[in-house]
Amino acid sequence: MAIGSTYAAIRAFFEANWANACPVVFDNEGALPPADGHWIMFDVVGDSIVQQTIGTGRSENERHDEDGKLLLYVMAPQGVGTARARELAEMLVNLFRGVLLLNDSIEFQDASVGYGAGRNDEGNWFRFPIEIYWRRMGV
Repeated sequence: MAIGSTYAAIRAFFEANWANACPVVFDNEGALPPADGHWIMFDVVGDSIVQQTIGTGRSENERHDEDGKLLLYVMAPQGVGTARARELAEMLVNLFRGVLLLNDSIEFQDASVGYGAGRNDEGNWFRFPIEIYWRRMGV
């Protein structure tokens, strides 16, 4: 799980800039997905916080960077194909392309689209995953 300030910055940017092309369900918030149609599942995970500098004699005084992924799943009703899911995935990747947040300390990097697609949730949904990698410098 990403540290709180990283998660808050990424979520705030997303909420302010998502075109509302479909509903969004945020992790562990109790909102129910729509009964039909496409929707997005949103989560931010931190992979690691790694010390980047040495020399002060104390780890807490060194620069640490956090790496992670923005996980976005386009959820589509089973059997409708992937054309709309791919359109939404392209919109999501483009939304974060070149974006810098928190005084340029969060940088969005590579993206992976569709890797592991095809799993379903309770048989009703086709899950089309998007992973957007990010790095936060100086946490």
